[in-house]
Amino acid sequence: MRKFKHRLAGLENIKGMELDALRQVLANAQEELRRSQQELLELRHALDTTYNELAAMRRGTVDALILLSLESYTGVLRDQIRAVQQRIADQREALREAQERLAEKHKEKKVLEKYRERKEEEYRQYVEREQQKELDETAANIYQQHRTV
Repeated sequence: MRKFKHRLAGLENIKGMELDALRQVLANAQEELRRSQQELLELRHALDTTYNELAAMRRGTVDALILLSLESYTGVLRDQIRAVQQRIADQREALREAQERLAEKHKEKKVLEKYRERKEEEYRQYVEREQQKELDETAANIYQQHRTV
């Protein structure tokens, strides 16, 4: 009796490996986004702290040079925040694209799995028919032997 061989088994394995790679890409994209969001929170906290320091210094008598440097620092922080916000937007887009690619590969793999399952069912039915033929032949032979005796 022949064994079940699936013609597209290699392709199915490749699709599985591609799925694993895309899952890793998605996980990396999620981690990068999480890090950027954390960085944004830290920058906003630093900006709030600097604004509070500026407000406290303006109420008292402070060296103008220190005041100017803190105001300059707030400008730098705002620029960094804008850059991180843009990076987050780009990372969200990359994450969305990775999710779409993963979903597409998952569909492709599912189609191959359904094909394999259908072929396995056809093979199982073939095996059952062949076994039934053998049983029928054996029964016919036994019947013929008892009839001639």
